[in-house]
Amino acid sequence: MKQLLGLAIGLVVGVAVIFCVNWLGSRLALPDDFIADTPQAATVGGWALGALAGGVAAVRVGAWPVSGWIIALIAIGYALSTSLMSPHPLWMQIAAVAAPFLAGVVVSGIARPA
Repeated sequence: MKQLLGLAIGLVVGVAVIFCVNWLGSRLALPDDFIADTPQAATVGGWALGALAGGVAAVRVGAWPVSGWIIALIAIGYALSTSLMSPHPLWMQIAAVAAPFLAGVVVSGIARPA
């Protein structure tokens, strides 16, 4: 039961971080003639930070190291579905897998059960 609670909390934290980073990226975007990829970079950063924060929360609450990888896989699925539903550049399609995966590697290295 504790593992399921950890997964649920990790999922909520991850989704909240993804949406907050995307919102901040859209609000703080610079003019297009200066840096054209600011919102796209914020989207990729949101995927990575969401997987990282959600994975750490899941491992800490659920005391189950595998839950960090489950959250990372959910973030990869979300990022892939987002990049397939609307046209994204190739680098974003690659980052849709790479960013949450690297966040999962970091979570497995740093997160310890509470």
